[in-house]
Amino acid sequence: MTKFKEKGSQRIPLRALQVTTTQSTNYLSENLSTLERESS
Repeated sequence: MTKFKEKGSQRIPLRALQVTTTQSTNYLSENLSTLERESS
């Protein structure tokens, strides 16, 4: 039972992975635009 649980927890749902990637991309582009505004 424990082994099965460990195996399942290692699997990351594709949807969760996509959401995380999208959030990271949005976060990066927001930071980049802020940096551009400050430098100009």
